[in-house]
Order: sequence, then C-alpha cells, then structure tokens
Amino acid sequence: MEGYRLFLSEALERNRPGLDRIVLTGSCPSVEIMDTFQTPMVPHQDYTVVEIDTTTFENGGTLTLDIGVGRSKAAGTFYLFDGDKDLPTEKAPEGVPTSVWESQVGEVYLETLEALAMEWYIGPEETGKITYPFDQGKLFRLCVTGSPYSAKGSRNAFSLKISIEERMTEIPS
Repeated sequence: MEGYRLFLSEALERNRPGLDRIVLTGSCPSVEIMDTFQTPMVPHQDYTVVEIDTTTFENGGTLTLDIGVGRSKAAGTFYLFDGDKDLPTEKAPEGVPTSVWESQVGEVYLETLEALAMEWYIGPEETGKITYPFDQGKLFRLCVTGSPYSAKGSRNAFSLKISIEERMTEIPS
C-alpha cells in the first residue's frame, strides 16, 4: 500500500514514478513500485531502469524481485545488471554479429549481454520472479523493456516488489 501511495504522490508532482534510486536498508528491506515499459522500435532502446541500492547490506543477502505485468498486450523482459555495467546499446559489442545482437535470442546473445539474472518473457497479466544472492551490498540496475515478440512501440505497466533477505553473519564464540 505504501508503494502505491508513493506512486500516486510522485505522479501528482509530475514525476515519473519509480525511476529514482530505490534504497533498501535493514529497517526498510522491501518496497513496491509500479511503472511502465515499451517494446522498442529498435532493439536495446527504450529501457525503463530501476536502480536498486543495497549498499547498507554489508554482509550481502538475497535480492528478490516479484514482478507482475499489466493487462495491455505487451509482454515484458526484465534484466538485472550490476550497477556499474553499461546498459546494452543498439550497436552490437565487438565480436558479436549484428544479426545475433538484434535477434535478442540464443546463448551467444545471453553471454554477450552479461546480465546477472533475467526473466525473459512475462506475458500480460502474468507474474515472474528474479532471485539473486549477493556477497556484499552494491548497486543493481533492473532494466525493463518490451519482449521482442511483442508489437514494436506497444506499452504495458508492471508492478515490482523489491525485497532483501539479509545474510546473517555468525557471531564468534
């Protein structure tokens, strides 16, 4: 409910809700947001980016992203990247054939993308989950875009519950 209230208040202030950095802490290890995505006209464009700051979790933990896609026709693709990673661009990386890069399918494509985790296709009114264990707090980027199997330029909404289960350290005896 708090996430929805935040979404509405940001929208009333003419901000695009959900696009700021989400900072998770021990006292606030979970947050819910809503936003939109678009199927790009050209592959690797039009990302909705959600920055997730877990730096306060010094001992690491498990990042869980519970994803829901709206009723519109576009399916979503969700990529989790390290916060320092450059986002994929229209131009194919060196050594990768343009046809492989633009097709957005296959093992060579996935290796080149260097995503930490992904949910490749979440259809309208479907849900998915990304779970990623990490050893030390850091910044992540979730990049959301329309699936290449959806009509170019189509839009949809998504909801996202971001939560951390903190790794507990053993207390020496």
